[in-house]
Amino acid sequence: MKEIKLKANVSYDFDLFGITSLHKDYKLAWLINKALHINLVKVKDSKVTFDEVKRLEACCFEYVSHGVVIKLLSNKVYKEEGHQQNFLIPEHKHFDFFLLREGQDDEVTNLTNKLKQINGLEFITKMDIMKLKSRENFIF
Repeated sequence: MKEIKLKANVSYDFDLFGITSLHKDYKLAWLINKALHINLVKVKDSKVTFDEVKRLEACCFEYVSHGVVIKLLSNKVYKEEGHQQNFLIPEHKHFDFFLLREGQDDEVTNLTNKLKQINGLEFITKMDIMKLKSRENFIF
């Protein structure tokens, strides 16, 4: 039988920030809302499916307005059926959250400067999505 291979070009057209914070997800979302004057709201958990066996759920807060989408995702995720902890991006276990920004908004430096002013936000950095081994986990 002839083998057919499907090649897909996936566009990673968003900015990604890694965040280390002591806050719970809902508290961090509230603080980001205040700092950026937006309204991140809790939405249905994002599900990442690898195959029939491996499925993960990541806590997600989302803001959509005028072509701009901002998502706050927890790096610590749980298997769908149980409570076993895993990571959305296993090569960066030191990050607690990831912030995705799609569309044109503030400059990246302006955004990070606003976020760095949040108390309890220990570290934030812009990440190069193409250098991540697990970048496919951001395709929802």
